[in-house]
Amino acid sequence: MKNNRDSQKCILCKNEELVAFDVPIPPNFFYFQCSLCEIIFLDPQRRLSLEEEKIRYGFHEYHDTESYRDFYAPFLFQIESHFVNLKRVGRVLDYGSGPQSLLAKILRENRVEVACYDPFFANEPELLQQKYDLIVSTEVFEHFFNPLQEMNRLTNLFESGGTLAVLTSFHQGRTHFQNWHYRRDPTHVTFYNEKTFQWICEQFQLNCIVNEKSIFMGQWKM
Repeated sequence: MKNNRDSQKCILCKNEELVAFDVPIPPNFFYFQCSLCEIIFLDPQRRLSLEEEKIRYGFHEYHDTESYRDFYAPFLFQIESHFVNLKRVGRVLDYGSGPQSLLAKILRENRVEVACYDPFFANEPELLQQKYDLIVSTEVFEHFFNPLQEMNRLTNLFESGGTLAVLTSFHQGRTHFQNWHYRRDPTHVTFYNEKTFQWICEQFQLNCIVNEKSIFMGQWKM
């Protein structure tokens, strides 16, 4: 009789060929990596509850400091390069904004119209009934329990030619993953690399603009 791990499918591409592996270095969790899209995800049985997640997020700091602005600078540079000028961006959704979004604040300083949505801190469902020229999601994709469902939702929010910009640390394979600090946050459950986002582009009809290190940008072809 198969157990849950034997019957697990990829949470993104639904491929059944997964490599299951244990990380003995604390926190010693159990993970899966997809052989097709190369996404790595935590054993679903080890995820925090929604209540535990929200408590954990409450510990995050959201101060407007020079170091935080420097952190966002390469991401903003890629957005500005794509649109030529931030003032040409159009309507923006900050998806997974948290209680206070420094990125939204910076964009508004540049006279960009930004709406903030977060299921815990800015849960305004009406924002998900509107259309956007740019959707930004920074340090959010690694929290997704169901990235396929999230991508279906996000691509339905695009204006024609809309752009998705994602900031999340890319994994470098299972060997590097063992000691990787990024996986140690218990709310980080899903990890991507360049091949993962390439699969996303092919599946969701996105032209890849940037796909390296920690930044992905794709423009919807429809």
